[in-house]
Amino acid sequence: MKKLILILVAAIFAAVPVEMQAQRVRSLREIQGKAAARQTSVESCPFAWLKYNKVTYYDISDMNGSELRILRNAIFAMHGYIFKSADLRNYFKQFNWYVPRYKDVTRFLNKTEQYNIAFIRRYE
Repeated sequence: MKKLILILVAAIFAAVPVEMQAQRVRSLREIQGKAAARQTSVESCPFAWLKYNKVTYYDISDMNGSELRILRNAIFAMHGYIFKSADLRNYFKQFNWYVPRYKDVTRFLNKTEQYNIAFIRRYE
């Protein structure tokens, strides 16, 4: 069933112009490069779009499992989640907007973020 859904989704997105595809997809390599800019506001961070836009298969189709894990956990990081995993703590501490404050941030997640977490987890 999952394969059938993936095939249908892939067929739908194959019709999307390449220019539009390039605009939506943000590679984690670009995001890491922007860390040098040291953005301090969560709203200006490269993951902020995850708060307002639902992730599509097209957005994540070129990402591997570890990139998807970072993308999913960026939602938690924006809310100040204290990561138990050292690799996630080390990754997000490079961003000034990441201020670890809470052991549980579920009460802060909006509907779009909840959707995105579940959607990304399916492909991780």
